[in-house]
Amino acid sequence: MISKNGVFYELKKSCFRVTIDGITFVFSSNLHLQKFLDRLEDNRNTINKSLSNRFNLNIKVHAIADMTLYRKIETRGFYVLDDKGNELCQNNLILDGLKTHSRN
Repeated sequence: MISKNGVFYELKKSCFRVTIDGITFVFSSNLHLQKFLDRLEDNRNTINKSLSNRFNLNIKVHAIADMTLYRKIETRGFYVLDDKGNELCQNNLILDGLKTHSRN
């Protein structure tokens, strides 16, 4: 059910969704979705630069950056799906960076 102000309080029913790198983020309102999209690249750059500087390595952790941004913006809950449509639980979520790439 959507409120008169365009807010879904039950995230599973929300139509405000975006899929990035196989992860679907569900938002309670179009405003939250737009904030997420507007801040996505800057947030990725900030997180990646901060971690790269801290560890003196070239680090790109888009999934971690995207998930932290989602948690900051979506204040009415947490509903994220993997590429198979399975719900990801915030408390059991493991983000690892197992892939190693070299610059060619």
